Amino acid sequence: MPDSDSQLKLEIVYEDRDILVINKPAGLLSQKASQGDDSANDRIISYLFSSGQLTKEELRTFHPSICNRLDRNTSGLLIAGKTMRGLQQMGEQLKDRSVKKYYRTLVRGRVTEPCHLCGYLVKDHRTNQVKILSCVPDDRNMESSRPGSRIETAYKPTAYFGNATLLEVHLITGRSHQIRAHLASVGHPVLGDAKYGDSSVNRELYRATGIRSQLLHAWRMELADGRILEAPVPDAFRKAEQWLCGSGFPA
Repeated sequence: MPDSDSQLKLEIVYEDRDILVINKPAGLLSQKASQGDDSANDRIISYLFSSGQLTKEELRTFHPSICNRLDRNTSGLLIAGKTMRGLQQMGEQLKDRSVKKYYRTLVRGRVTEPCHLCGYLVKDHRTNQVKILSCVPDDRNMESSRPGSRIETAYKPTAYFGNATLLEVHLITGRSHQIRAHLASVGHPVLGDAKYGDSSVNRELYRATGIRSQLLHAWRMELADGRILEAPVPDAFRKAEQWLCGSGFPA
């Protein structure tokens, strides 16, 4: 259980009887990977305890839990089911893609027109990296992250900052590292992305701004019933944009 102050660090975007939606900061795990980890899931449970919405007795039979996951260094909207009903309903909507998910990201290069990418994602568990293929994977050394891992990513440019573009990305399917790997595969890696990005640009970005995380933010969700949830982008985007408009990095 996290310390009692952890719940104070939650930025709550929306809450009702069944679900809680937070704006997760970059650097925070969605769920713990080891016993000593801090995570958004733990902070949410701490908040439910401190606000009187959950008791230890209730926790023995039902654990509130996040419904979607974000990479540790991706910020933005994270949904948790406070009740079994909330967890099941949101899980079903995410599975059948009736929830529309939109991200904002800063990428290297100038993207001049909208694009709808399709492909196949495979994961190498030895390196914890994914690759994007144009056809059904058949490499025995690679393992599909999920059966039938066909992926779709749509994006459009919304602004330019030096030799970089601010994109609005529609995550049509949802696979591990999908946006980051898909954009890198077409020559527009996410700024600050240590796994799939441009290391020289990332070094300059860190030197000038102190930014260590990828500039990828789960910005907007449109739920099946028409509710729209939005989370403002973090200050890191503004810092990066100011740097890019100044010296920035060469074309």
